[in-house]
Amino acid sequence: MEKSGVRGLVLDDSVLVAAGEAGSATQPRPGAESLLRHLRHSGIPTRIACGEDLPAEKLCLLKKMAASYSFECFALDVASTELGGAFNDGEGCVIYVISSSKKDVCTSLNHCNLLTIVLYIHGESQSPSLLYINTLGELPLTLCNLIKQVAGSNLLKVGYIMKPSRAEDFAK
Repeated sequence: MEKSGVRGLVLDDSVLVAAGEAGSATQPRPGAESLLRHLRHSGIPTRIACGEDLPAEKLCLLKKMAASYSFECFALDVASTELGGAFNDGEGCVIYVISSSKKDVCTSLNHCNLLTIVLYIHGESQSPSLLYINTLGELPLTLCNLIKQVAGSNLLKVGYIMKPSRAEDFAK
């Protein structure tokens, strides 16, 4: 990770929409709406990556979520080396958050110079070169820890728990 922090965040569709059983309705993954609310006010440029072969129902849900939180939804081209270039030029790294169920995309993105955080699904194998989280609720703290590592010991983290409506008003 470079010395200036986070330049952008890309959320893969597999992180935001739960993999449902055949015939079941497409639904957001638990914690997805809360995460998007927090990211909207974080100041970190965020985009949602959609696979090219997504079902229409899942794509529609992702576009609706992106529009609700003022994020851009784009088709992911895993062969592209310009994924990080989609954010304003500047220093820092681009973080890609993906589900461990899409390991094949993870390995094909190694050439893009991204910091990859994986939403770990139990039973999947782990790679020592990636960061793992167990729930979407862990992502804001993980981002905070990454930024603190870059900023050094002069940065103080303060945590406070409040109702979601109060947190939303406070973030504005």
